[in-house]
Amino acid sequence: MEYIRWSDRPIPRDVAYDLEFTFRVHGMGINMAANFDASPTQMLPIYREEFPGALAPARWGLIPFWFKGKPGDLKATHNATAERIDTAPSYREAFKQRRCLVPMNGFYEWQEQPDGSKIRHYVKLADRRMFTCAGIWDEWQAPDGTKVRSFAIVTCPANELMAKVYHRKSKEPRMPVILDSDGEVEWLDRDIYDDLDQKTRWKAVLKPFPADAMVAYPVKSRAAKPEDLIVPIGPVVKP
Repeated sequence: MEYIRWSDRPIPRDVAYDLEFTFRVHGMGINMAANFDASPTQMLPIYREEFPGALAPARWGLIPFWFKGKPGDLKATHNATAERIDTAPSYREAFKQRRCLVPMNGFYEWQEQPDGSKIRHYVKLADRRMFTCAGIWDEWQAPDGTKVRSFAIVTCPANELMAKVYHRKSKEPRMPVILDSDGEVEWLDRDIYDDLDQKTRWKAVLKPFPADAMVAYPVKSRAAKPEDLIVPIGPVVKP
């Protein structure tokens, strides 16, 4: 995925358009630099209203607060399935109390080819604006007392576009939950969880984003310059 990253470096001029950002709804601004190839276990920014300055760094790959052991022993927890987020042991407490937004400009997906090879695709919104995905976060204390904040991105069934570029044809296509401005407000709502209607409304925003508002195109998997990783090398994929 291509994430903005908490940084005190100036925004590179050649990617300033993609990275311009004053957080919608919440009106919070922060100086950020590009990270064109973010991956699980990296520290990336998440948004929750309680954090000083709105954005805070967190490890991509959720470690539940109750976990005993080494983070490397966990099965993949960088994505949380929307359908099971309120019942899965690793995610249900975070869903109840620790929801967040994960800001980004775009993400990658690997399209499986008939011969078994895969082509990397870059996916973003058609209007090029920054967007947020639904996330959950937690804080875990290591045996040495170190506290680690971590998060997972919520996924849902893929829309028509993402179904075309999904990396595993043998499995149900999925995609990150991209939120519109109303969905952002709803997801961050801090009403009491015991209200069943509130839980229903939270889960209602965990749905596929409209395919016609997104674009995808093939890109390189490696490049000398990080920003070249999002340069098209083939035609745009249409739903």
